[in-house]
This record gives sequence, structure tokens and C-alpha cells, in this order.
Amino acid sequence: MRAGIQPLTDRKGAIFLLLVPVDAIIVEEDSQRLMTGFNKLQRVRTVVTDRHRMSIRQGENWGEFYNLQSDPTEVNNRRNRDSTINYVSI
Repeated sequence: MRAGIQPLTDRKGAIFLLLVPVDAIIVEEDSQRLMTGFNKLQRVRTVVTDRHRMSIRQGENWGEFYNLQSDPTEVNNRRNRDSTINYVSI
């Protein structure tokens, strides 16, 4: 038990994800403490598909958009390179 986090003892959720096909997974992150490099708490929404990952942050004018097939290590952020991507503020 490192950092006060209890170890995973129930794998039902992991097994469920393997058995049920999904088109996308949505991840909602609301930080409870400041993250390195940021001066306020972060509220991030991420959508992951088999082909892309897109993350947007509340109150920020930047985000992340990666093509996971051509860039599996997420090195080339296409957020500002692809003019067909339209973001809406949250």
C-alpha cells in the first residue's frame, strides 16, 4: 500500500470491460490538489476510442488530440494542427 492507496482486490470492473465492447471510454478527472506546472486545480474530460484520444481542460484554451493508430505514444498533439477540430468551452 503505497501513498495510502488500497490495492485493487476486485477485478469485476476490468473483466466487464473486456467482455462488453464499447465505442469509447469517457474519463472525468477533477484534481484535488495542484498538479506540477499548473496554478489551479484541473478539471479534465477525456474521450478515448480505438483510434483517438481527446482531452479538454476547463478554463484553458488548449487541449490534446492524438491519433493513436499513427501516434501510439502520443507525441504529436494534433489539437492546433487540424483545423477541422472544433472545441466548445466547458
